[in-house]
Amino acid sequence: MAHAGVGSVSFTTCLLLNDILKVKPTSIPVQGTGPSMNALIGSQIDYMCDQIVNAVPQVQGGTIKAYAIGTEERNPSLPNVPTSKEAGLPEFQALAWNALIRPRARRSRSRTSFRRRSIRRSTTSPPASGFLISAAIFRARIGAAGRA
Repeated sequence: MAHAGVGSVSFTTCLLLNDILKVKPTSIPVQGTGPSMNALIGSQIDYMCDQIVNAVPQVQGGTIKAYAIGTEERNPSLPNVPTSKEAGLPEFQALAWNALIRPRARRSRSRTSFRRRSIRRSTTSPPASGFLISAAIFRARIGAAGRA
């Protein structure tokens, strides 16, 4: 089992899967999920757990096989991959939280407003929305206060 390091999404997700399956594989930390994916493609590891955005191109290209997605609904980017419940592992539910973050330094109101508008435009435009959905990133709404 390769992962991006202790505490990473790939590590904690595989810990959950291993516990459900009652297996204790050798844990191989790699410097990121990209190198882990390369090791999987090269048959240097047996499996890994990863965020769907990293796996979609490889699954669609046929270089790896996805057994299940750890969510309640199938993902539109991989409609033929069953949910974990459909695959017989209903307790395997794993969601990752992603965010756009910045340093806490003081910023002028005009820069903050510009940044907020830029983020909203870049994530809601039809080309960007289409890309984000096809890459398996689901657009989240910016809060009512418009914080960015």
